[in-house]
Amino acid sequence: MQSRTLGLLEQRGLVASIVAKGNPAVSTTIYGEGRALGKVDLTRIPSRYNFCLLLAQSETEGLLRQQLAQQVALEWQRAWLVRKAWA
Repeated sequence: MQSRTLGLLEQRGLVASIVAKGNPAVSTTIYGEGRALGKVDLTRIPSRYNFCLLLAQSETEGLLRQQLAQQVALEWQRAWLVRKAWA
């Protein structure tokens, strides 16, 4: 999750629980053609969230559902519809 997204979640009172569950990455390495091209220091981002938060999509969705359920009656369904199968 990028710093801008975390800032938006903060406005909705969600960021503390999300950051608590995630793993903040403060740097990353760019690769090309099988070799390291350079390292990016994410702590230089001009934000209080100067990192990239690593959190599973299912964890993020669960936290968002919990927050929403506190505000409205929520019925959650998951359904998949396969329209075409490829050989």
